[in-house]
Amino acid sequence: MTAMMLALGASVVSVEPAADLARVANETVHLNCWANRSRVINAFADAAPYAGPQRAAHLGWRLGGRPPRLKHWLPRSPSIFIDDVLATDVPADPKHSLIAGPRHFDLIKLDGDGPEGSWMSRLDILLRNRTITVGAIILEASNLSPETMYAFQNDHGFAVYRLDMHDDRRFIDSHGWDAYSPAPGTIARLDRLRKLKRDQFEDELFGVRLMRHVFRAKDGLSVDAWRELLRPIARFPVQMLLMRDTAVVEHHAEHPLMTTAGDPGYAAMAIERADAMRQRKSHGPVRGR
Repeated sequence: MTAMMLALGASVVSVEPAADLARVANETVHLNCWANRSRVINAFADAAPYAGPQRAAHLGWRLGGRPPRLKHWLPRSPSIFIDDVLATDVPADPKHSLIAGPRHFDLIKLDGDGPEGSWMSRLDILLRNRTITVGAIILEASNLSPETMYAFQNDHGFAVYRLDMHDDRRFIDSHGWDAYSPAPGTIARLDRLRKLKRDQFEDELFGVRLMRHVFRAKDGLSVDAWRELLRPIARFPVQMLLMRDTAVVEHHAEHPLMTTAGDPGYAAMAIERADAMRQRKSHGPVRGR
């Protein structure tokens, strides 16, 4: 994610508790000449100041598997308060003076397999205090309270989209149709498979240029509704995208990126994409000389 955002020209502050993964991120930054827009912090991010001993990082999630004896040579990592992370500068983007107003972040991504709930609770406080403003948040909803999600939707004005990771009821193919639907080139009703209580609190949105399929939480949900939406569908926590400005995604007058399956414009977009892919295939691969 760090490399992806830097490649797009963003200024990025990354926090990684595993020393070897933090080193890989740093080496990637310097190899691609991104050092003036990047800061990699090798530490655990905590929602409150932590004065305890250094901790061991998680040993999993490495390409090719876990290196032999990793736990014996991987150093323990310190802690950093999330407020200090949000105040960290990169050379090309000097610290914005809080006297002039809150510091803005276009995107905050949270994925720590556990502490997301405490991080979101802290962000809730910082947003209420006008210490920061945030355009979008991507997170895995581990240990996230329904009261916190209620606050982000109803108090802070975020639209909430659930990504269809860990929800195996849809698979949108390259043409924009549901591969699991009985008839090709269609999007069948979701409740034909199984009806979930959460379905009354979400709407499905489809697209062929941005995210192909998401579930959008209905506006103004109660705490009880959020309690239902935060339940895992499979064994893993749900993954979400929170956005303050949905106009470009849903309501752009000429070219909306996401729409409902019943919108005639969606079928037109899907057919247009399928035609473009067929044309590309008919020309064959581009070969170098």
